[in-house]
Amino acid sequence: MTLVKANARSALITLVASSIAAPAAAGNAWAAGPAWVLRAGTIVYLIAVPLALRLPSQVDVPVLSPDETPTEVIDLPRGPDGTLALGPGARPRRKLRALTTLGSVGPVVAEAMRGNAVLRALSGYMIFFLAFLLRSAHFGVSHNVALGGMVAAAAAGGLAAMGIGSMVGSRAPQVLMYTMLLVATVVTAVSAWFFGFGTALIVAFVAALSTGLAKLAQDAIVQNEIREDVRSSAFSVSETLHQLSWVAGGLAGLLVSMLNNGQVGLAIVAGLLAVATAYLVSQRRKRIRLAPQQPPASRPANYPAA
Repeated sequence: MTLVKANARSALITLVASSIAAPAAAGNAWAAGPAWVLRAGTIVYLIAVPLALRLPSQVDVPVLSPDETPTEVIDLPRGPDGTLALGPGARPRRKLRALTTLGSVGPVVAEAMRGNAVLRALSGYMIFFLAFLLRSAHFGVSHNVALGGMVAAAAAGGLAAMGIGSMVGSRAPQVLMYTMLLVATVVTAVSAWFFGFGTALIVAFVAALSTGLAKLAQDAIVQNEIREDVRSSAFSVSETLHQLSWVAGGLAGLLVSMLNNGQVGLAIVAGLLAVATAYLVSQRRKRIRLAPQQPPASRPANYPAA
């Protein structure tokens, strides 16, 4: 199974679990009160902690076959004569290269991570901005219906992203990512001009769609550019960056929602998206222009051979 398919299935499982948990939480709130929703959520997180800690520490270490001789290995079992004991139970491990900074993953992957960070920030911004705006402004429907419509639109965007991603696969991931950045910018700007309940739902849908497709595009880029034995570390770097971006976007959306003005709120994020997209495009053009002048020896070690 390719990395793109695996992450698409993981996203589908997450969406299904959320769809089951939401009505369960609503029933819990109706039967026992809102406080018990938070208490039940706390219990779920506490159960998840030991499960997460049980994940093996050698996630970056491929299991080698008994007849495979790695070039760089550590912690290898050895027999009495000092030779490597590569029996059926042996688990030789390759020496790992720690990926602790964004710059260590190479310019192509770093570019994909930055683009995803921008769209993750957009997702967090839209969730908090629209959630508070739809609960305070009047759009001709009840506040609960407005909020429910936003949640449904975001869920539909996530489903559409998985469907489109399964059809597109790993083809032209950079084109897909920049297309989503452009679409998100244009749709947000148009929605700011014609702001209303319908355009708010469209923005929520597009934010979820662009985030999902950009994530699948990054998966394809990482799979092509990063060696298998350090690929999980690259994902840990990217997921940390993306979660922080989502939180930063959500905080910005919360602050802008205090203006209680949908047009201004969407116009602000549309302008920031345009600046970020223009910056990423200029950096990509610069990298492509300078690439032939870069000597092969200076390329990062995790780059595949040309």
